[in-house]
Amino acid sequence: MLYTSGLVDTGLHIQTINIARGLEAGTYDAVIHVQPYRMNEAQTPTNNADMRTQLIVS
Repeated sequence: MLYTSGLVDTGLHIQTINIARGLEAGTYDAVIHVQPYRMNEAQTPTNNADMRTQLIVS
């Protein structure tokens, strides 16, 4: 795991991240795991998704 965010409010997004460790320049296969929550008192998890992508480090 290179990055974990906190909750992101509806309509907002994450613009930049700082990954947990340095990577050499190159292209890496990556998976982005998205876990939405119901914003009730318990912050109940709902459906989630894994999105395959590539991380390009220059």
